[in-house]
Amino acid sequence: MKILLLHSYPFFLFIVTSIILTNITSHVSANDYTQCHDSNTYSCGTIQNLTYPFSGGNRPDYCGEPNLQVSCVNNVPEFTVNLVTYRIIGWDLKTQNLTVARDDLWDNMCFSSHHATSFENTVFYFDAGLANVTLLYDCTANTQPTLNRVDCGGEYYVYYGAGILPINYCKSIFVPISGNVAKYVTNDPSIIPNTLKDGFELRWDQSYAGCSTCVETGGVCGNHNGQYGCFCKNGTLCQDTIINLLKCIFD
Repeated sequence: MKILLLHSYPFFLFIVTSIILTNITSHVSANDYTQCHDSNTYSCGTIQNLTYPFSGGNRPDYCGEPNLQVSCVNNVPEFTVNLVTYRIIGWDLKTQNLTVARDDLWDNMCFSSHHATSFENTVFYFDAGLANVTLLYDCTANTQPTLNRVDCGGEYYVYYGAGILPINYCKSIFVPISGNVAKYVTNDPSIIPNTLKDGFELRWDQSYAGCSTCVETGGVCGNHNGQYGCFCKNGTLCQDTIINLLKCIFD
């Protein structure tokens, strides 16, 4: 038994030393992830306590995903993805549900950006229950659709309808709407401009499952070199292994 202990001691010492050196390295190279804890959330208007994957205000960019920095504009939280700015109109951390609306279509449909509604390269994906409306623009003079339209002046019109419409000689973008209102829009497309203000739902991808585990063990979520990371209370990087998560609990 004594021989076993003597042989085990160097191995135990090696493990302890490795953990200490890992923590020292993390402290030297890491940002101050203590600023990312739930006590340092982001609030704007009626939307309160935004945390990961968002940064903004007192939350440094490394507290969220690189392309999800929130600004408070006229008491409305906004973020920009793929050249399109979105308003956050609903946020529920427990259900992992985010409701957003396109800012460029909020007041009228005479938009000028013409960029697609896309969340590529983010942690979000479209909720499965969404429907689409189609906006048509830059139609040639002799092929203008017989649809509801908005007069934008100067003989420029934006046409709109429910579902995916025949494009013909027009340019188009698709905008998601909640599946709960899809049947009303189909029966009365004239309500589409107001429906766009209701926004649409987004969900988190699988990386958020790791974030939930991280928070439950006393850690905090952020990004490290552009990748999701779980960080302990002292700011050290603790990836999602049993040993490291236990370090977060007892740190």
